[in-house]
Amino acid sequence: MLQLARLVNEPYETLLARVSSAEPNVAVDAIRALGALGDGRAGAPLVALLKATTDHGIRSATALALHDLAAEVALAPLVEVIEDPKTRGYRGTLVAALRAFDCGPYLDKLVDWVVEGNFEVSHEAFMVIEEMESTLTVESVEAARNKVRAARARVHQEDKRALLDELLELLSETRDGLSLIHISEPTRPY
Repeated sequence: MLQLARLVNEPYETLLARVSSAEPNVAVDAIRALGALGDGRAGAPLVALLKATTDHGIRSATALALHDLAAEVALAPLVEVIEDPKTRGYRGTLVAALRAFDCGPYLDKLVDWVVEGNFEVSHEAFMVIEEMESTLTVESVEAARNKVRAARARVHQEDKRALLDELLELLSETRDGLSLIHISEPTRPY
């Protein structure tokens, strides 16, 4: 932590240069400092690094820095990297990084990750859905509910079934809330 506090005082350009270090620990420290610094200029270079790196530690640090920056430019690339087969087994932190973003357009993928992901990915995706403050449609939530119901019928692991039950309840509450909003909206004559 002392290292991070010291690095945050480094100029942006110096930190950006350290991101390219051949020494992974130096790169990770610089990535973390860029996230903590909160300089929006770091968004695009960090997205490029996220997509290019083959080092799982650097990728995870980059995802968390993008989370800290809440750089909207990172949302689609994060989803792409999560879906990339090279990240299989290393997706939990990547999914957790999505919590900083409006993931409404990715509800379907998030549900897939809850259903198909390992323990960490499933729970992180659930938390993204649970914390979602996006404008969803009744139709998208209903489609997600149907997907969860179908998956629940196939799943035999008790912990996964419990998570799917919880997700089904959450989606039902969300749908019911959306239905109430839709019903209570006044119609406007044209």
